[in-house]
Amino acid sequence: MARWGLLFALVACSKAAPALVIPNTTGALKIDGELGEADWNDRALRHGFTSANGEASRPFSEVRWLHDAKNLYVGLYAADENIQSRDFFELTLGQLVLHADATGKITPAVAGLTSAIDSDGTLDDPSNDDEEWVYEIVIPLPATGLATGAELVRAARCDTPKDGIVRCGAWSGRVELE
Repeated sequence: MARWGLLFALVACSKAAPALVIPNTTGALKIDGELGEADWNDRALRHGFTSANGEASRPFSEVRWLHDAKNLYVGLYAADENIQSRDFFELTLGQLVLHADATGKITPAVAGLTSAIDSDGTLDDPSNDDEEWVYEIVIPLPATGLATGAELVRAARCDTPKDGIVRCGAWSGRVELE
């Protein structure tokens, strides 16, 4: 009887978790780094990052997901008391891995990708207290692999606050389009 229980547990654990659904936008999004449209706040699939120990990451970071018929929209939020040029998000969409830094540069180049960044702080000036930086990224759906079904995605960030201690956080999951 114990063997059946173990077998049942192994089969149950081997099943993939259901994919999370990225909602459609209800209207146009202004790509300005602000995440101010209602869809970003009321409809987007949103997840805060967690640290390696499973607790909410500090400083706080969040990823938001939306799409329309042609594009995937990604919103990235970073609380940051000392915004540095070397600060970045890493965004993984299946085989596509993007590096989006605090200067507004995203690599590698992807045809049709557009973005905007907004920063409440002074880049590379530790003498003052910064607040946050926010990305809006638009990626053509064919570049993401999401147009054909569920895909594993990940958003991650490491930050070094003024205390000099590197802190990292991430969120990952299987997603599909609504």
